[in-house]
Amino acid sequence: MKYTELRTRVRGMILITAGLISFFIILEIFFDLFKVSKTHFLINILSSISAIFVGPFRGIAATNANTFVNVDAAIALTSYVLGAIVLSEIITAFLRESAYEIFQNFIDAIFKIVEFLIFIRIIVVAFSTAALNIPLAATIVNLTNWTQGVVTSFPLGGGFLDLSAIVVLGAIIFLDLLSERIIETIAERIKLPKIRIIRKTKISAPPAPNKEAPPINQNITINIPVPKEIPPQKQVIVVNQNKKES
Repeated sequence: MKYTELRTRVRGMILITAGLISFFIILEIFFDLFKVSKTHFLINILSSISAIFVGPFRGIAATNANTFVNVDAAIALTSYVLGAIVLSEIITAFLRESAYEIFQNFIDAIFKIVEFLIFIRIIVVAFSTAALNIPLAATIVNLTNWTQGVVTSFPLGGGFLDLSAIVVLGAIIFLDLLSERIIETIAERIKLPKIRIIRKTKISAPPAPNKEAPPINQNITINIPVPKEIPPQKQVIVVNQNKKES
């Protein structure tokens, strides 16, 4: 199997899984938006499945009680979609044909992880500072505290707008766009060889010669002489002159 086909299959499996999760979360948003009763057993089952995926984000937004849309579910939906894209980039980064491409895509995957974490931090702190009591939100915020101190943030509703994280996120995205060119320039300066990874291929034995007898030529020509035209024979009419006397 070629690396291109393998990358397509791996990326497809990850995105299909994220699509199924997103489907259940969208159903949860739909149920809350239209106040669908969850007493029906089918609605209850679908809601229970979606609660598994929304659970880690429950309580991040303090505005759920005052809005028609389930903000926690919306944040979970965004996180799963972006997380699936980042995960597919990380895994497929190693499914390349050369060490140079693996290194280049690995650096790009690191940028995607950092951008994803900073983006989630901006969303979390924008809704409510109470979200820091949630283990998942607290972990993400603690991992991205190094983005603070660039610009002074200001309050925004129950949370605050993290301008420092926004500025750092913009700078990282800019470096991410330039990273490919930077890596290529460094590779040319240090003369990094673009070594291709050699895959072991199974050498098949040559086909055995055909020992059957060669086919007999069945095109047989028979020369038959064409008969000559026979001339028409003369007809001789014999008249019997011996008449019986009366």
